[in-house]
Amino acid sequence: MNVEIQSFEGNAVFKVVAPNTNAVAEGEKSWSGELPHTGKYQIVVRTERGNASYTLSVSID
Repeated sequence: MNVEIQSFEGNAVFKVVAPNTNAVAEGEKSWSGELPHTGKYQIVVRTERGNASYTLSVSID
């Protein structure tokens, strides 16, 4: 899976949460890796400071 977030202020980050609730990636702006479990994953977006307008791109190969 590939995940990338872009924001005008550069302050938006995300984490990828596995079905077992463990974080696969945390505090990232870009991540690429193999998903360790089958099931439903969550992508949680937050800001490092203030508000953010962002674009989130996700692809699964």
